[in-house]
Amino acid sequence: MSDTRPTVAAIRFGDDQAESIRGLSGTLRKSDSWDTYFGCFAASETDIAVVDGLVHPGFDGSVHLMLVAPHQLTWAYWDPDKKGVVGTHTVEAIHSNTERRVRVAAGCPEIYQPLASELARILSGADDPPVTFSRPLRTQPEAQALLQTTSGFPVALRYEIELYTPSRLMAGKLEPAIVLVLPKVEDVHGWFRAFLHDLHGSDRKAVPLPPPRLANPTDWHTPAELGFAAEIADIDQQIETLQQDRAEREEQLVNAGREADAGIRQALWADGENLVTAVTEVLDVLGFNVRDMDAE
Repeated sequence: MSDTRPTVAAIRFGDDQAESIRGLSGTLRKSDSWDTYFGCFAASETDIAVVDGLVHPGFDGSVHLMLVAPHQLTWAYWDPDKKGVVGTHTVEAIHSNTERRVRVAAGCPEIYQPLASELARILSGADDPPVTFSRPLRTQPEAQALLQTTSGFPVALRYEIELYTPSRLMAGKLEPAIVLVLPKVEDVHGWFRAFLHDLHGSDRKAVPLPPPRLANPTDWHTPAELGFAAEIADIDQQIETLQQDRAEREEQLVNAGREADAGIRQALWADGENLVTAVTEVLDVLGFNVRDMDAE
C-alpha cells in the first residue's frame, strides 16, 4: 500500500477532518504543529502536508502542501544558476475585503472546477465577505487563481514552487512543490482527492496512482476494503457459475420441448397412429403396461 499511496502529514486538523482523508493516504500522521511534525518525521519520507491555519513561515518546498485558511505563507526563492536565495515570496490573507461575489477564475484547472464552482456558490451566499489572499507576484508566474472576487482578488490559489534548495536536493525531490491555498472549506476530503489527482499528473513519485473514482479503486483499498472486495469477487464468481448452469438448463429445456412436440405432446392434437403412439407413451410414463390390440 505504501508504494501506491502517499505519506501524509495532517497538521492542526480535527479528528473528523483528518479521518476523512485517511482512506486516501498510505500513511496518515497527525500533529499539532508544523515544527512538531518535522521534529519527529523527515521531509524526505513525507509526500504531502495538509495544514489547517498558520504554517511555518519558512516553507522550503520539501513537500507538497494543501493549506486551509492560512494566515501567511513565505518561501525563499532559490536561483539554481546563482546557487543561492535571491528573494522571498509571501502569500498573505487579507481580511479587509468587502467584495461578496465570488466566481471561478478563468485559469482554474479542470480538476478543481466542480469544487471551485460549489465553493463560489457557498461563499457568495455567506453572511460575511470571503477572506482573500494577496495577488500572485509577477516573479511567480506559476501561480494560478482558482476563485476570485469581482476585482480579481484571489480567494483560492494554486502554486508551483520550483525550488532547488539544499533540503530538496538531499530529499531527491526536484519536481515543483505544488501548493494549494484554500479558504475555510468543509469538503476537505473532496479537495484532497482533487489535489492527489493534480499531484499524480506532476509528481508520480509522490502519487504513483490517481485516487479512487479516477482510476481503479482497488489500488487504494484498505485491508478491510480488500476483504469485502474479495468476498464480492467470490460472489461474482458464484453468480457467473449459476448463470452458466442456467444457460445450459435453458438449452436442455428447448431440446426437451422439441422432443415432447414430436412425441408425448401429440396426444393433445394428433389423431391416427400418431395419437396411438403418444397415448401409449403417456400411459407408459404413468406406469401402465400397454398393449396395442390392433397390432396383435
